[in-house]
Amino acid sequence: MELIIELIVWFIIEVVFWGIMFWTGYVLTLIVTLGQWTPGHTERGKDKKKESRRETKFIVTAIIGALFWIGFGITLIIVMKNP
Repeated sequence: MELIIELIVWFIIEVVFWGIMFWTGYVLTLIVTLGQWTPGHTERGKDKKKESRRETKFIVTAIIGALFWIGFGITLIIVMKNP
């Protein structure tokens, strides 16, 4: 049972947090900079993927995506509470 819970938590962290946040940040970075700054990208190899996730560009791109979704959530809450 613990293995299933651990796999679910791993899936949520890897796919939801890093996946959605990274790709949202990737698209926002390309739009805002008009393609002048290339965000970090992931490599194809297993070892290279782990190394590329530690690079500054990858982390900044994911943080931009996270900030977007946090701002979107706060805006949505404010709009829903006001009639």
